[in-house]
Amino acid sequence: MSSSTPPNRAPRFGLTSLVSLVIANMIGAGVYTSSGFALADLGSRSSVLLAWGLAGAVALLGAACYGGLARQLSESGGEYLFLARGVHPLAGFLAGWISLTAGFSGAIAYAAVTFEAYLPAGSWIGELPPRVVPCVLIVVFGALHFARLSAGARTQNLLVLVKLVLLVVFVGIGLFSLGVEGVREFGAAGSEPVGKGAVEVVGGPGASASVVAVPISLAALATSVMWFSFSYAGYNAAVYVAGTSSGGATVARAMWLATIGVTILYLALNGVILWSTSIDALAGQKDVFKIAAESLGGVGLRRFVTGVILLSLATSVSAMVLAGPHMYAQMARDGMLPRFLAAPPDAVPRGAIVLQCVLAIGLALATNLQQLLDYLAFLLLLSSAGSVLCLLLPRFSGRPGSRPVIAWPLTPVVFVVASLGIAALAFSYRLQSDPRGLVLAVLVLPLGFVLYPLFSRQGET
Repeated sequence: MSSSTPPNRAPRFGLTSLVSLVIANMIGAGVYTSSGFALADLGSRSSVLLAWGLAGAVALLGAACYGGLARQLSESGGEYLFLARGVHPLAGFLAGWISLTAGFSGAIAYAAVTFEAYLPAGSWIGELPPRVVPCVLIVVFGALHFARLSAGARTQNLLVLVKLVLLVVFVGIGLFSLGVEGVREFGAAGSEPVGKGAVEVVGGPGASASVVAVPISLAALATSVMWFSFSYAGYNAAVYVAGTSSGGATVARAMWLATIGVTILYLALNGVILWSTSIDALAGQKDVFKIAAESLGGVGLRRFVTGVILLSLATSVSAMVLAGPHMYAQMARDGMLPRFLAAPPDAVPRGAIVLQCVLAIGLALATNLQQLLDYLAFLLLLSSAGSVLCLLLPRFSGRPGSRPVIAWPLTPVVFVVASLGIAALAFSYRLQSDPRGLVLAVLVLPLGFVLYPLFSRQGET
């Protein structure tokens, strides 16, 4: 880039930056909080790990499908762009509305609130009034990307690299601490049957073990897969900046490589966590990483892990603040949102950054983690399924003999059926226990229908 390039011009994202962006969007608050919730429901380590594997398989299918979409439309905009161009502007608006209210703003709020939850007890920053830290974190990264996108992208690449190295180090420390007994128990439990009456060995190395029967329902398993799908949701992050990338093929490759790597890392991390201590110590807890770290290596390892998680959450907030506004800017260019949100495809979408940060702060102040998890995971599954359906339309299916996705149309069909089935089972299960997050999710879509005429008219003024 020459020195004459205006400071607000965005760089063209290459493969490394796109992979970094996807990883930063994927490895965030979900993986640090959701295993404890799932373990409380399933009561079985092996079932929780199975749910992580199933969610990863769905994410890999999704990455392949989104890669096919990116090859057809290599512009910024994500789900909004695919549905607006392939189905109808209203369908695109609803997808963009979900991303605005959940996919990015809600996920930023979730990561920022989790950042606060993992702050060391007794530190001066941990003693600040509730929700001050999340709001400050959102403002800081909003200001970074508002000032200059290129500086934000370089900073993000470095932070993601450090985060990955530290997480791999934790896995190594955990496996070493578990030792031969832990590895043997991991293998035995991993081969247990899943279903009603599954057998679970309660208690990790060093703990008294007992064998109990763990009844597992399909709906409970689907709910855990839905929760974990939120941890994988960032696999499609590269499509939001496709207009500033080096091409649709690069975007597709970046999503696939990043999703494979993160799936392997998630399975390793959760294997260490789930077998680190007793089930009772982990079930229902939102800070399972800290609990596992202290069990494996004492206070020193807990402090190390806490630092890694705080860094990871900060990079996740940064990545989402960077990626999301490109969708809103595209919507504004298409007349679907007010014009002050618009920006050229290769420029910093400053108005959209401000709007996203304001919404994220509002959600951080008004909701709790459990409600946000149900809300986000459910809506994102529906949005992804709707977008992938575009691959079955003539506009995206490509010329005969040149389909955009391997094994077309089986791959998109399997992804859509799996996503909708998981969402339906999880919806029925959560309605019986805590429906507040899902009620909020159900209200979002009709609100989008109401706002569509108003916002689209404003975009044309």
